[in-house]
Amino acid sequence: MGPDEWVVRWTGDGKSLFVLHESDDELTLYRLSLATGRRELLRKLRPTRQLGLVSMRHGYFGFDVDAAGKNIAMSYETNTGALFTADGMN
Repeated sequence: MGPDEWVVRWTGDGKSLFVLHESDDELTLYRLSLATGRRELLRKLRPTRQLGLVSMRHGYFGFDVDAAGKNIAMSYETNTGALFTADGMN
């Protein structure tokens, strides 16, 4: 495994691991065979709206995949902030 990667869980058959690679704006999910070391790309995950995206790093706080690798749940943080105006101040 490389930097910015962590194990999510075992696959249902116990022969592979689901591994997640983190970057600032994307998560990449792989299936890693323990017998061969072969890596299979399963999915690249990006929010549909990038506005205010804080980071996709540390996605493991809100990420999971089922043992078959078919159902994925994730959460991420956005911060769009607030803008206030004041009129009539002298």
